[in-house]
Amino acid sequence: MTAVALDQLGMEFAGTPVLTDITVSFPEESVTAVIGRSGSGKSTLLRSINGLVRPTQGRVEVLGQAIDYERLPALRRRIGYAVQGTGLFPHLSVRSNITLPARLANWEAPRLEARVERLLDLVHLDRELLDRYPFELSGGQQQRAGLARAMILEPALLLLDEPFAALDPLTRLDVHEQLLELQREEPRCILLVTHDMREAMKLADQVVVLEQGRLLETASVEELKARHPNEEPERILLKLLGEQA
Repeated sequence: MTAVALDQLGMEFAGTPVLTDITVSFPEESVTAVIGRSGSGKSTLLRSINGLVRPTQGRVEVLGQAIDYERLPALRRRIGYAVQGTGLFPHLSVRSNITLPARLANWEAPRLEARVERLLDLVHLDRELLDRYPFELSGGQQQRAGLARAMILEPALLLLDEPFAALDPLTRLDVHEQLLELQREEPRCILLVTHDMREAMKLADQVVVLEQGRLLETASVEELKARHPNEEPERILLKLLGEQA
């Protein structure tokens, strides 16, 4: 089954094309990495899926329906969204940050507390951190809190816009493992924007490559490994971009 489908998606900002004729689908319960150089349109593609930007042409279907731009809040309650730097509100405690979407959705306290407890276990975030503020947490702890907030409403779709880019290498590896565990425990469609092909091939089932706003490649990770045996992920990406390493 398909969780997201883009049909001839086009996007312009001030008359400049950002995305051109993008047709691609993203399966349910599968991780897709959207990869490309800076400025290739990766983040714009992701923002078009939760309605933060509206395409100038084409169609966006999310969870079986075309986006209704008059009812975006209802759509966004079914989508988790995490970005680089976590986007945590600095004036709220970690607990308040994580629970904010559920409180806005008027969840009852027992359901909310049960969900928080499960997420803390899944993302390996210590309960003693809940009453702290984001600036009192390490980068890895902040990222785990951001993931927990994105997952609080049990979304069918999770959008991740370079959420691990600012982490040091060891912390990034640890948070990668938490994401993989989340997907094993609660499988859903995840779209991960990244510029790191090694990260893409570790976390994703499918890779979508963008270049200058156009779709260059859609392939499973297993297919890429079979086509490029024993090659480093960075070299594979260069070849997909039409360059020789």
